[in-house]
This record gives sequence, C-alpha cells and structure tokens, in this order.
Amino acid sequence: MGVICEWQTPVKVDIGRFTVHRTRNGGPRELVANVAAPRTQSVDRDVQPGDSVVYVVTGLVGDAVRAVSERLTVRIPPG
Repeated sequence: MGVICEWQTPVKVDIGRFTVHRTRNGGPRELVANVAAPRTQSVDRDVQPGDSVVYVVTGLVGDAVRAVSERLTVRIPPG
C-alpha cells in the first residue's frame, strides 16, 4: 500500500530539490522524501488503512525555499 505523490515544477522557478512533508491523523509534520529535481514523484509507503494524510511539497535551492504547494489531503480507505 502507498500513496503516489506527483507534482509539477513551477514555471520560471529554479528548483534544485523537492521535499515532501506530511501530517498523519493530525500528528506532527514528518519528512517523507527528498527528491532531486527534475524528478517530480515520490511514493509514501508508510500509510495505514483509515489514515488521513496531508501532504505539502516544497521546492528548494540549497536551503532557500523557492515554492510551496497547496496542502493536499488524502484519506486511505479502511482495510
């Protein structure tokens, strides 16, 4: 089981890498993945049936934030 996270690189924005963060069931923010650009996909395999997960993708150059996605909520169907 897993959630495929895909996004588009912002137009005219220099991005070196992306981070994917999540909050699961209202818990703390967790880093799911560091993805080197130009790749725009990651799979979160650490989800359980019934989870409610909120994802945010951030585009960075070094440590400087260049773009932040909207929050996307995914509800994993109960098993």
